[in-house]
Amino acid sequence: MKHMKIVEVPAKTEEVIDFVTCDLCKMKIDQSNKYQINDVEVSHRTGHSCPDGGSGELVSFDICGKCFDEKIVPFLQLFGAEPTKSEWDW
Repeated sequence: MKHMKIVEVPAKTEEVIDFVTCDLCKMKIDQSNKYQINDVEVSHRTGHSCPDGGSGELVSFDICGKCFDEKIVPFLQLFGAEPTKSEWDW
């Protein structure tokens, strides 16, 4: 869950993400170490697309890496799904 705060920006005020909590365990997702990556993206996008644009709905969850490994992966494996694992590099 994204927790928002209001911040003042010269000549305007805008809403920015203050911190993010896991939608499953409710713990704060630590994003303080900018050199360590532990991203989880779970989302479903539906809608219509055409060359000049599109629209639709995005359903997403904020999940910590621990809950993904300990809850989501085993749940999906119960239904026969196996994760694809690969190395990545920038």
